[in-house]
Amino acid sequence: MRFIEVTQDNFKDAIELRPKRSQYRFIRREAVLYSLARAYLSLNEHMPFLIEEESRLVGAIRLRYYGHGVGFAAFFIDRRYQGKGLGRKALEYLISWVREHYPNATEIETAVILDNTAACRLYESLGFIYTGVKNESGTVDMELRLPERSLID
Repeated sequence: MRFIEVTQDNFKDAIELRPKRSQYRFIRREAVLYSLARAYLSLNEHMPFLIEEESRLVGAIRLRYYGHGVGFAAFFIDRRYQGKGLGRKALEYLISWVREHYPNATEIETAVILDNTAACRLYESLGFIYTGVKNESGTVDMELRLPERSLID
């Protein structure tokens, strides 16, 4: 698994990715398309990536570095690849990716709609905790505290 940048070569395939219709209330397709379009135009204050597994585009994620941590949003696995453990694998990869690219990051955060029980359970199983912050959008914040890196890492 790896994250790849949106390019002219993969943009057309990228915009074909979508969650299941039943998940549209949890992830707005417009937000994903907006992220992909901004990446395509190189207007990247956020870092949208495609998720690739075995040479196939299987999802998307938008990352943002904010000094002491990395936030993610617009994360989903394409409807054709759901139920195969790829969401977990992508988030496990995210954790190692953050450790590699942002070694001083102390947390990874996201926001989730509480009705999205599958996402909540997945995040909780990976160690994310609720921060108590409720957003105007109806989401609540979750974070994963990253252990300090030792000098021998």
